[in-house]
Amino acid sequence: MATYKAVVVGCGGRAPAHIEAYLTIDNAELTACCAPSPDRREPLAEKYGITPYADLAETLIKEKPDIVHLVTPPHSRVEFMSIVSAHDVPLCTVEKPIALAVDDWRALQELEASSKTKFAICHQFRWQKHLSLCRQAIAGGALGGFDPPSDLVRRVQALAESEG
Repeated sequence: MATYKAVVVGCGGRAPAHIEAYLTIDNAELTACCAPSPDRREPLAEKYGITPYADLAETLIKEKPDIVHLVTPPHSRVEFMSIVSAHDVPLCTVEKPIALAVDDWRALQELEASSKTKFAICHQFRWQKHLSLCRQAIAGGALGGFDPPSDLVRRVQALAESEG
């Protein structure tokens, strides 16, 4: 089985949960974290035994990751995703929301169309047991009928159907 080298960009309050998730994946090796603030990156690097960086481009050049996980504020996503793409990183997972404004969304559409990098939005709660049970209840009619179903219900039903 191949081992995928990963780095986490952003060392705020959500970063430890994402770092710990990588520690549970047998074929992932988390090697670094990146954030401009030494007060945020240094403690995480020490706690998890990974290399700290202040600059994203330097992180990508030195680490050559297979996966970049962006756990940064939404206003930084277009810039950071563009840097990741410019370094031909195979996969970049991004915390939600991926964009805050229409211009950001348009920039990301253009980036995706020209990039070798595959981008994924992180939805860590999607597969939790309680949400699977809710989708099953809606799909099976346990919550009654919906006529006409709201947009949310339609999306949940479509998701339930796509999961088999």
